[in-house]
Amino acid sequence: MPYASVVLALTPTTLYLLGRHRVGPLASFADMAVIAKIAREHAHADLSQAGVLKHLTIVNDVDGAEYVYEVKPLGSGVGSVVRDLGNDAS
Repeated sequence: MPYASVVLALTPTTLYLLGRHRVGPLASFADMAVIAKIAREHAHADLSQAGVLKHLTIVNDVDGAEYVYEVKPLGSGVGSVVRDLGNDAS
């Protein structure tokens, strides 16, 4: 089921992709669904420019699962997550 937004959560050992159905001022971090749970050593992320938008691709190196998301151009903090995973942020 598609989610209105996806939140990345990074712990010392794991990258979590969490989905929520609501966005905006009433959006909550409660009732989020776990889309994927990937060990940091098996997570590969790439942030690429696509016109005025950025696309984030996360790959689980264990099973080859690929997750592609459009990223807000400003204020998302996704570049720091990509750097923390040890990948280059564009």
